[in-house]
Amino acid sequence: MPFRKMRRLPLLTTLAASLWLGGCTAQVKPTSLQGEAPAQPGLSMCGTLALPSQWRPTENDTSVPLGGLSAMAWDTDDNLLHLVSDRGRVHQARPVLEDGRLVDLRPLASHRLKAQDGTPLEGKAADAESLVLAGADDGVTGNTELLIGFEQDHRVQRFALDGMPKGEPLRSTASHNAGDNESLEALTRVPGIGLVAGLESPPDGMSAQNGVRHTLLFSLAENATDTRRWHYPLASPADSALTELLALEKTAIETPPRLLALERAFSPPRPLTISLSLVELLPPPRVRVTRLASLSAGEGWRVDNMEGLAQLPGGEFLMVSDDNFSALQRNLLGCFRLPDKARSLSTLDLHVPIAGDVTAR
Repeated sequence: MPFRKMRRLPLLTTLAASLWLGGCTAQVKPTSLQGEAPAQPGLSMCGTLALPSQWRPTENDTSVPLGGLSAMAWDTDDNLLHLVSDRGRVHQARPVLEDGRLVDLRPLASHRLKAQDGTPLEGKAADAESLVLAGADDGVTGNTELLIGFEQDHRVQRFALDGMPKGEPLRSTASHNAGDNESLEALTRVPGIGLVAGLESPPDGMSAQNGVRHTLLFSLAENATDTRRWHYPLASPADSALTELLALEKTAIETPPRLLALERAFSPPRPLTISLSLVELLPPPRVRVTRLASLSAGEGWRVDNMEGLAQLPGGEFLMVSDDNFSALQRNLLGCFRLPDKARSLSTLDLHVPIAGDVTAR
């Protein structure tokens, strides 16, 4: 059935609210992302959930598959989380926090993404990888739309909450040289600029600079013109790939806008490593990067294929993994906080100098 927007409810943050809802959602289990790893000074963990391979949202008649989670975004007006799967599905859910820790995720609705004729997207056309919301913070409930970035058929398409497309897809020449599975992995809306996308890996013809691999960030205007492009230096672990960007400012500022960047490095036999960085967008093509944290399985972190970021109203960040629908991987939803000093680049001296593109203080 079509998703019916619920009346505005606060983010569930109290023990009483959790008890009213009847305890933890079936098959959603608490776990640990940090494991036995030493603490990272750049972040503090606030709970992790292991999500099931299927669940039954309250708005659905039957259970639906849950996996391949590649992006998510917080809906301020309706106080819920949207999660996108790379098999062409969108879920709505509500996180539950108790005493500042993530303890549950309650499914509300789930819909297949569809073509203009109403048939579900399949195969390459369904490879949804990034997400930005429209109308989710204008004070009006029930009018949210989804802007979803796709790989393979590289495009950004607007959808209603029931998965029906709206309008024509937005395409960019900046993705023409991207690999089929290395394209619009990251997407965010930056105040004063608009949509900013990031390619997962360096496009063809983009050479390393001073031994550092770079990938491309670019603005994506609604009129399909690309106005700005930045060169982003990927983190040092071998085969690091950009999986998400999240704008930290909600309104335009005079100082360079800041993004939180998520990267994944998977290059066996090297351990899986997840990197978090703060990024300032300077006059193109330059950026300024601060490495915040490196979460390595080799040091005890129980990370998986982390691909999506979202920020909750209380300032907490969520990080979700794409399990590739594999029995060898996990659906993880982790909660973390950044210390105040980590959000202020002026207090840090960890900037990464890359000639021509990254400015060091």
